[in-house]
Order: sequence, then structure tokens, then C-alpha cells
Amino acid sequence: TIAQRSLLAYNRTMEQSADQAALTYLEATKQSAKGLFDFLKFLREQEKIYSARGNPYLRSHPMSQDRLRLVAEHLRNSRYTNTPASPVLQSMHNRMRGKLKGFINPPNRTLREFSTEDHDIGSRIARAIALSKQQETDAAIAIVDDLISSSPKDPFLYDLKGDLLVDGGRTQDAVEPYQKALSILPWAALIKVSLAQIQLEDSRNESQMRIARENLEDALRYEPEMASAWRFLATAEGRLGNAGAAALALAEEALLRGKTSRAHGLAKRAMEKLSERSPRWFRAQDIANVAHKSE
Repeated sequence: TIAQRSLLAYNRTMEQSADQAALTYLEATKQSAKGLFDFLKFLREQEKIYSARGNPYLRSHPMSQDRLRLVAEHLRNSRYTNTPASPVLQSMHNRMRGKLKGFINPPNRTLREFSTEDHDIGSRIARAIALSKQQETDAAIAIVDDLISSSPKDPFLYDLKGDLLVDGGRTQDAVEPYQKALSILPWAALIKVSLAQIQLEDSRNESQMRIARENLEDALRYEPEMASAWRFLATAEGRLGNAGAAALALAEEALLRGKTSRAHGLAKRAMEKLSERSPRWFRAQDIANVAHKSE
């Protein structure tokens, strides 16, 4: 339809503007656009394989060939075309690549790709994750501990150690590395949630429930749209005997997941349990109103 074509044309214009902005930022930071060019070449090859047969004007993004021309022109004129990536950025990229491949690919494939002779941090992280997936937790932790000895102030290595210990069924052993990670990076919401999950396991320990609640509340201050954290908070509040706060946390989760009918019911329940006109009561009222309008 005409409306569809207009919308898609707008989307393509926005994509082209984003490409131009990327080139501007790369030039301003004295970086080469070769990586962007190679990425667009990859997209072009994917187009050849998966391109829908029909009117190309209906695509939601500009043709990769058109985008390639823009970047190629930039490379011809840029002073930084042949500038290599900084060692710091290259290390960050290798690390990201190793972690993604470690978690996404089958462990045998990962161990073939990243041999014991590869000593960069990305390769070692990939191997640690692959070994953990093969239930070789001790070997995986040994790799991470070695990395930590070289970078003792890297919070994400402690976080990874905690994750691998949890995956290996050693949840209590994961508490210390998670706490160490948070001592370095106290605003790391995901790590706080990981730690709180372990603390929630000891359901009879009231002090642990309170600490878990504190960690979850801190995490949600940074990541208020983390639905799973609201559910864990509801668990903590419920075990502490706070039915109204538990219902409110579940209402928050339901609203984030688009379950408006459930959110409305839970918010109403929370209002019945909470002190009238308290901040939480008003929040429950807001959720009830929003959910009701969306039903």
C-alpha cells in the first residue's frame, strides 16, 4: 500500500542517516571505516542468499550495495582509512567475540576454534565457557582464575567465574566472586540479580532474604524494566511476609511482560494490602490504571 511504502521509505532514510552518522563519528575519533565496509559486504552476500523476490522498494532497509558505495567513498577520502584499531578496542572486541561464541556455539566447536595455544583473553574466555558446558567446571575455573591473576580489578572476570560456578552446580561458591565483582562495580544490576538468586535459595534465613531484597531493589533502580528481577523481588517480599509489596512486584513484572489483565488484578490486590496513600500504594494505583486502559 501507499502507507506501507511511505513508512518503509522513511525507515530507509533513517538507516542511511545512521550510516552517515557512523562515518562522521569514526572520522571524528580517528578510526577507520574498513570494519563497517566489511560488515556491509557481509550483509550484501546475505541479500543474495535470502533476498525476497519481488519489489525491492518494499525492503525495510536500503540496499547493502547503496550503503557500500557510501562507505567506499568515505574510505577513498578519509585520512584514517589505514589506521589500525587501537589495542584496547581490539582486545575488547576479541573478548566479546570469545564470550559470544563460547555461549552460543557447541563446546566441541568452540574448543576446536580456540586452541590452548591461543592466549588472548577472548580465546581463553571462550575455552572456559566451553569447558563449563562440558561439565569440566574445575578446568573452566582454572582458566578464569588465571585471567583474574592478570587482571585483578576486572569485575566481569569475577562475574564470569560466578556464572560458571552456578552452571556447575556450585552456587554457594559463586557468592564470593559475585561480591568481589560488585565491590569493583557496585552498580552492575545483572550481577546483583545473580547474587540475589543465590541468597533466595536459603528461604529460612531472614537476614539473607533482606540482603537479597536490598540487592534486587538496587538492581531495579538501575534496570527498572528487568522483569525477572521484579519476580525475584516478589519472592523475597513474600518470604518476608510483605504480601502487598510482593503483589506490587508481581504487578510490575506482569505489566512489563504485557500481561495487562494479570497486572491489573495484582495491582488491585497490592492496593488492598499496602498502606493507603503510601508511595507503593500510589504506584499500584498507577499500574492498575495503565493496565485497565490497555485491556
